[in-house]
Amino acid sequence: AIWDERARGLWGHSGFANQVGLLKYALTQARVPGLTVSDPQPSLEGGYYYPDGKTGQVFATWESFDAWRQAHGKRRAGAPRIAIGFFKSTYYGGETDLLDALIAEIERQGAEAIPIFGYPGAVAHQRLLLDPQGRSRADAAMGFLFNFSDTDAWKLLSKIDIPVIHLVSLYGRSEKEWRESSGMTQFEGTFQVAVPELAGTIAPTVVGSKERVRDAETGVTMIVNKPIVSRVTTAVQRAIRYAALGRKTNREKRLALIYYNYPPGKANIGASYLNVADSLSNVLQRLAKDGYDLGQQTDLSSATVLADITTKARNVGGYAPGELDAMLAQGDAVRVTAG
Repeated sequence: AIWDERARGLWGHSGFANQVGLLKYALTQARVPGLTVSDPQPSLEGGYYYPDGKTGQVFATWESFDAWRQAHGKRRAGAPRIAIGFFKSTYYGGETDLLDALIAEIERQGAEAIPIFGYPGAVAHQRLLLDPQGRSRADAAMGFLFNFSDTDAWKLLSKIDIPVIHLVSLYGRSEKEWRESSGMTQFEGTFQVAVPELAGTIAPTVVGSKERVRDAETGVTMIVNKPIVSRVTTAVQRAIRYAALGRKTNREKRLALIYYNYPPGKANIGASYLNVADSLSNVLQRLAKDGYDLGQQTDLSSATVLADITTKARNVGGYAPGELDAMLAQGDAVRVTAG
């Protein structure tokens, strides 16, 4: 056995150029003439990325990344800034179709894309998205980095203080298989939904699938990540809307508080034996403290909340004649036309 530092460097740093270099190097060792072998190109453990129509560009620092964006017309004054978090292997493994589709859609919808990579996800977001003054370089984020996060990830994300949408690339299924199913499997639900939610992300959105692709030159069939175009559009729309929401004052925002009331009845406003009235009271008081417009209501006590939802805002059972009419007679109900 021979310990070859050059071969080790080409293998260890991965990436398309290094892999081609490794193949060429192996051939030269087998006495194949006429091949030029480049030196290993060091890979980054974390940084920024942008497609360039070739193999893409990666940057170790914000300054170099931002300078490249400026030189190539990727900065848009006043536009929402959307970060995309992804694994290092996405770039160095040459599987950027889905990532590039997200970046292109962000640009198409008039926003700025800030693609970042690194691990763990929360650490990468904090290191790459906070400027020296502690301000976020993005207005919203989305990405794939939180499938295997620990329970402290949310603490780091809270320092960035922007919404992070979790993106889902289906595990082992094509778009057709997914659309013909009832959704994600229970297996996927753990690491594609539950763990990212505990990490502090929101709105899990399927954007990619695994598709069989046949290489015309070799005849080899491969399984690759591909974008689901309509879902990519949806994910970017959500991110941009979250970014717009973040630029509003709390008084301008409109929130809906939803509580459980099933089966119908006065005594069925509950949630696994939790105190709904106390919980709503706490939420409303915090909203008032943070500057949200709660109208003319000043009494936000648990007793008042309970009285309001049992007399004005409950699911009336069909077995209780006159109850719905009595609620409507108070004049506080909002009517919604059905059909």
